[in-house]
Amino acid sequence: MAIINNAHRGSHIPTLLLIDELLTKYRAKNLGKYFQRSQLLSAVMPESLYLRNEKDDSGSYCINTNAKGKMTESLDFWSEYGLWDSEIDDNGEKGYRSNDLTATRRNLPKRILDVISRHYYPDGHLLITLDEFRNNAKLSRDFSTFVFAMCFFLYQEESNFQNQNFLTQSKAREMMSGAVQSGDIRITFNMSEESGVMDYGHLLGFLETVGKDTYVVDPTRFVMWHLDDIFKNQSALSIQEFLDKLNHILPIFDTGPYQESLPNYLNTKRPSMNFNDGNVLMSSALSLALFRLENMKLLRLEVRSDSTVRFDLSLPTSAVKQVTHIQFVGEVA
Repeated sequence: MAIINNAHRGSHIPTLLLIDELLTKYRAKNLGKYFQRSQLLSAVMPESLYLRNEKDDSGSYCINTNAKGKMTESLDFWSEYGLWDSEIDDNGEKGYRSNDLTATRRNLPKRILDVISRHYYPDGHLLITLDEFRNNAKLSRDFSTFVFAMCFFLYQEESNFQNQNFLTQSKAREMMSGAVQSGDIRITFNMSEESGVMDYGHLLGFLETVGKDTYVVDPTRFVMWHLDDIFKNQSALSIQEFLDKLNHILPIFDTGPYQESLPNYLNTKRPSMNFNDGNVLMSSALSLALFRLENMKLLRLEVRSDSTVRFDLSLPTSAVKQVTHIQFVGEVA
């Protein structure tokens, strides 16, 4: 079961946001100390919050045990994966604290992505390939189904900003389930997971809203949050070096291991990305992100005559822009 499934203990985004904010505020006033579990759960989640609207046979309002459990489930799941530190005190009670002195609500999505990235690259090397996951039902699906979904939407060209064909929850599910071969449903998601795909996709910077419950595939925020890491100690990279570093965060972008394997499990492949002139056509989604980041004056997209590797970016203006190198010229706030 994956975090995008509403029955999964890591699926509830509101309690994830609330716990992180509480731990961040607690650390600011209690540096080095742990917030005791009992105090954390009771101080901010009074019993009245869990009461159902209807009364039971005795005339009392019932406790919604499912809602009450979400706080505990979020706390346990994300602390186990290292989003927050935990420690058992001398009295045997568990406590929690934010493990990042710079933690804020604004950088929480990046910190969640760091957790997921460590799951895929625990020692600097990709832990598991798409093929290995597909063939081993015993492997954890905590993050994988979500990551596969993002890989698919970054790869496909049916829905993008350029053609104004946007996604809803049901449309996204139908598109991916229709594209994946019948024997490979393990790498796609079902109806109970469709809202989680879109909610986490938006939270973590892969999707942007363009209307009520309508989304466009746009990884601009994801890329922006990682620019400092990608360009560490460097001001410019070749386009392939940039992609390699991006795929070392999650292996789901152009030329990455998962995008290279994904077509093997699809009924319909994306049109060939290679042209007679040797250029490679970048996906519409990543093209949009790089276009926006250049307009935000964070990146400069360049063509250098001595480069043998060239990518053609499909821009929102319907134009095509050649790129061989990328300069990091701005500063991410």
